Amino acid sequence: MNDKINNKQQDKTRVPRQARAQHKIELIFEAVLCLLEEEGMHAFNTNAVAARAGVNIGTLYQYFTDKQALLDALIARELHGMSELIFESVVDTSISEPEDKIIRIVHAVVGAYGGRSRVHRMLIGHAMTDFSGGKLAFLYTNLMAALQNEEGKNHHEARNNLSEAQAFVLVHSCAGVLRTFVLSENPPAQAEVETALVVLITSYLEQLRTKH
Repeated sequence: MNDKINNKQQDKTRVPRQARAQHKIELIFEAVLCLLEEEGMHAFNTNAVAARAGVNIGTLYQYFTDKQALLDALIARELHGMSELIFESVVDTSISEPEDKIIRIVHAVVGAYGGRSRVHRMLIGHAMTDFSGGKLAFLYTNLMAALQNEEGKNHHEARNNLSEAQAFVLVHSCAGVLRTFVLSENPPAQAEVETALVVLITSYLEQLRTKH
């Protein structure tokens, strides 16, 4: 049985609500993570996942129409956890100095992208490709809004000095660096990337402030 199923089966996929169903989903996700960690993306298919998870292939198809749907669901779970780490830094009221807040945010972002396991980096790299639908777009949008809000709160005399376009340029400039960092075979040290990004962001913001 291959990874494609017929339309009738696709219509029957369901969202897990009971604890037992949630447990099966976690088993399936864990099986994907193990396969990717041990053998890479080329070994990933629904039959292998079902066998590794100890579930019937029909059970897997009750929740995921094909292997891309399964991978997308796992990436969505990873991005949710990643977003929580990042936005905990954004809303942390214990940090008052703008540069300290930027350092904290950059550390969270870089750590979320590439500071964890090999398989996590693999999933994030896949999420950054056109094939998976640009799943990081929502995160970029929220980071843009957060930067605008932080700039306004910390510089009341220049509340509007970071426009939507400026936030867009800043966030996506950093995103380009992070994309290369994740996908590179031999990236620079994480701490050095963080330091360079902090310099990039703070220099850009300071340059904008001096024009007002």
